[in-house]
Amino acid sequence: MNALDWLESQQQAVVFCKNLAGLTACSQQIQLASGERFVLRQQNDRATTFGINYTQEVQILRYLTRLTFTPKVYYHNENSSLLTWIEGNTANCFSSSLLNKLALQLAELHLFPITESLPKLDLAKRCQFLWQKLPVTKQATLRFRPPFQTIQPFTLAICHHDLHLGNFIEKNDRLYLIDWEYSAVSDPALEIAMLFSANPAINQQQQTEFLRIYLQETQFNEGKFKRKMAEYHSAIYQLNQLWFTILEP
Repeated sequence: MNALDWLESQQQAVVFCKNLAGLTACSQQIQLASGERFVLRQQNDRATTFGINYTQEVQILRYLTRLTFTPKVYYHNENSSLLTWIEGNTANCFSSSLLNKLALQLAELHLFPITESLPKLDLAKRCQFLWQKLPVTKQATLRFRPPFQTIQPFTLAICHHDLHLGNFIEKNDRLYLIDWEYSAVSDPALEIAMLFSANPAINQQQQTEFLRIYLQETQFNEGKFKRKMAEYHSAIYQLNQLWFTILEP
């Protein structure tokens, strides 16, 4: 029984369904006759190709349920899940207000205590996984080869790993983070390095202010944290190249 069948079994009629934008194209927005809206995730071959396991997303979101800025899990089984739809507007620019809120929320996320076994991201293994998905002809177009470097983390924390404007929802002066399918336990220094790498619109002055707030909240050692961020630059480049090479037709 998938999530839609389950809804029907609960006598909740789906009256609206549309595909959501995203590189993996595995999600839909659905609306019930009651007016409630949800995000429907369905595990399929495309998601699996990119190393996405929606069961892991559910595990992380359930663990983080007391955070105020995350979607909540409404239903889950082995091949599909329903997450609460967060009303609001998708952010359209990196304003000072947004970045300040994001710095505080990521600090809260990265300090969230880990008291049970949760999915982990091993960056070198993820790169190797994506490399093996490529045909030899595409591997030959890349400027790097395995083995991929294993980097000792600054520390371990629950991380989102897909921070960009499309995943920020603003409503009533509050910020919400959506699309947690890449979330896992990893290095917060990697998370912040990925944030800055993926979003060149965040200028140097904004990066400095973001880090000031974030490091003040987390009390991480500034020098060591920034050096660890820099250490990840090459690995992030390789991850991005592998990802977009797989996407190419």
